[in-house]
Amino acid sequence: MLAAVSSVTVLWFRQDYINGGDFMFPMAPTDNILVNYYHIWTDKWGLGLVNSRAIPQLPLMALLTLAGHLGISTAIAERILFYLISFTSGLSIFYLVLILPFNEHKKTIASFAALFYMFNPFNIIFYWHILDGMIFVYALIPALLVLYLQWFSTRKIVYALLFFIVTFFGGYTFSNPLVIPMLWIVLLFFNFLIVDFKEKKTEVLKFYFTAAILWSLLNSWWLVPLFGSIFDEYAGLSVTIGSPWDTLTAFSDNTSFLNLFRLSDLYWAFGDSTMGAPYYNYANIYKSGLFKAISFILPIIVFLPLIKYLFKDKLPRFILLLYGVTLCLFFFAKGNHPPFGEILYSFLFKLPFLSAFRAPIHKLGVLISICYAVLFGYGMSILYGMLKKAGNTLAFITVFIISSLVIVVYPYPLWTGEVIHDGGKNYPSFHVSVPEYYSNAAEWLNSKSEYSRFYSLPQSPTFNVAYDWEHGAIVGDPSFNIFSKPGVYSTVDTMAQLPYRLLRDEDEKNIYKVLRLQGVKHILLHKDVNDELWDIFTGKYKSVNHLESALNDQKEIGLAKEFGKLKFYKLNDNAF
Repeated sequence: MLAAVSSVTVLWFRQDYINGGDFMFPMAPTDNILVNYYHIWTDKWGLGLVNSRAIPQLPLMALLTLAGHLGISTAIAERILFYLISFTSGLSIFYLVLILPFNEHKKTIASFAALFYMFNPFNIIFYWHILDGMIFVYALIPALLVLYLQWFSTRKIVYALLFFIVTFFGGYTFSNPLVIPMLWIVLLFFNFLIVDFKEKKTEVLKFYFTAAILWSLLNSWWLVPLFGSIFDEYAGLSVTIGSPWDTLTAFSDNTSFLNLFRLSDLYWAFGDSTMGAPYYNYANIYKSGLFKAISFILPIIVFLPLIKYLFKDKLPRFILLLYGVTLCLFFFAKGNHPPFGEILYSFLFKLPFLSAFRAPIHKLGVLISICYAVLFGYGMSILYGMLKKAGNTLAFITVFIISSLVIVVYPYPLWTGEVIHDGGKNYPSFHVSVPEYYSNAAEWLNSKSEYSRFYSLPQSPTFNVAYDWEHGAIVGDPSFNIFSKPGVYSTVDTMAQLPYRLLRDEDEKNIYKVLRLQGVKHILLHKDVNDELWDIFTGKYKSVNHLESALNDQKEIGLAKEFGKLKFYKLNDNAF
């Protein structure tokens, strides 16, 4: 069943790729992919930077390269990847429930829990709609949790090997270092759920620290460079992406306890709009009375066992602990939303590296979803048991209706594919097909034998740029994955952006003097930029035509080649 319902992810694809947000799947010939991932230092961004976050992604990118040599295109590979993420997430929760010490109805609880984890309100607001690396975290944390618990319970080497293999190929998960402590906290907590704490405390801790040390040693090839640079990176977040405190405030606007209990309306952009169009094309229906009523079914089912417990019904210890942890997660996930919101806010001021936690609901949503999935499955089992006293038919029909409302009707965008942004007046589509002229341009540029950079125009400090391709796109500069030559792309590096700013704002005629210091020989002008949907310019220059005119007026720079809407300029040999 889980394998079948996971196939809905394949139906989401309406063009070659799904790309957008912070998720940039390689839209490139497979031989170009690894170039971006196997060095700690990369010269492909700005004037060069530490590439430590890319190192954990190397095994996955190696698999994509291997798939390409086997005749599987990156477009097909992305479909397979989405399917595996969905299937792995559901299957892992299913087996997690089977491991937990439920006394009866394990498979029923596991089935409801797995389906809820795959199709729940949180996913229509965050991971699958925003599209970022957290979609990997959503699948890999429960998978690693199941393998770890099986390794502890059986001591079989096969589970240890699977644990480390999944970690190895799922390295994309750990490109966000915050996931590492999240994982190991979850492993320890659930390990204590399945054993008697007093009798097994020493055994659990000994196994835990042994596994953690072994894991760290086996993954030191990416852990050392990652943590060698990560504290400086987070300490500088206020400079590079804006104040983390402002981000915390934005992500905390809607995280009231009422919304957290319903896992609904948790993000300010959900239901908001700009330029006369909503950020979420399907958000308006969730303002209706019917959908608001359905949203309250979820917390009723999740907390039904606890309500029975308050009336002296027996409740397993591990379920009580799950409730306690869920409430604690709610407290931290709400960010600086009242009450006591100033606590996390003050921590961000005192400990700069905690700026990685500037969007707590986004990061902790995985853990909340795991707990809610187990509790929802258990709540449905309890409900069925209560209604069964009035007749099996009534119990079955009621459970079927409720589960359909929560798992199918409410998160319907996950079933129809609307969860993937299809474009609008204010934001291009995440359904992407790359124009053929990029491949032609890459073949020409990659054929140049000498080492040199190309300078990509226009540049955006937000990284993502809107393009006027056939179906639209808002992605990072596609040249990054398609061209093997190093380039100076959209970046926050002031020196790297200097030629662009001189060209755009100052009417400077000699930018070649700055470009040659950066090792730039070619300039790539993207005339396929859609600045009506994403205004990446400032001042009075609101068209890429200004850049083209300014380039034509440059000294020591001339037009070298043109491919579709891409124009390559070249520094004269005596200027380079």
